[in-house]
Amino acid sequence: MQWQNWLNSQQQAVSSLEPLAGLTACSHLVTTNSQQRYVLRSQTARATDFGIDYQQEVQFLNLIAPLGFSPSVAYYDQYSSLLNWIEGTPPSKFNHQLIEQLANLVANLHLFDLQAVANLEQFTKLNLAERCQFLWNKLSSEQQATLGFQPPFLAISPFKQAICHHDIHLANLIQKNDKLFLIDWEYCAISDPALDLTMLVYSKQLTQIQMDYFLKHYFAKTGFDRTACMAKVEEYLPEVDKLNRLWFSLQAI
Repeated sequence: MQWQNWLNSQQQAVSSLEPLAGLTACSHLVTTNSQQRYVLRSQTARATDFGIDYQQEVQFLNLIAPLGFSPSVAYYDQYSSLLNWIEGTPPSKFNHQLIEQLANLVANLHLFDLQAVANLEQFTKLNLAERCQFLWNKLSSEQQATLGFQPPFLAISPFKQAICHHDIHLANLIQKNDKLFLIDWEYCAISDPALDLTMLVYSKQLTQIQMDYFLKHYFAKTGFDRTACMAKVEEYLPEVDKLNRLWFSLQAI
């Protein structure tokens, strides 16, 4: 494996390889004999079936590295990547301080200047209707029949375009020295920040009071039109429900 050859070239040998929690089962924790730790991403057939491209994850991580809240890339090739493990503590619950930190982090991500990005066309763009159709086509006719909906999927015009994470939840947060990090960028793409917010709302990770607190700080930081953005969130919610049900149907195969 090329990633192991790279580690050897860095005078590091693998001492353990452990699967990491995750429904796609494509990630492992690599620990070396010098106690250096990495997240190993493997471009398996299963990852591809879910529309995951780990080379794109690497490109996005390198792009947003100046923001300082994502894992850094140690190594990558066409089959795999090694991300530096972030030593820290996963938060056990949301509180006001964490919510405010998260709102500022997400706002900074959504404010990243796409106009300054060279070769922007090389980065993945998420079209929600196309992603739903992609997952639908992976299912058997029997599975499709159990879902209670069918194509065509609604095409929604975006509120704005931004770099979006698409999987923001408590388990993907790490706290270290009063700083917040966001991990697991495998679904990152250029899409609508309103869609990113919709996925957070849909996850029900935050109570309504907590969500209002998050949105207060998020819109204060971004300066986005709250009324227009939240109207778009309401438009996205039924389609995100379909996406979620399609994803879990595929995961069950």
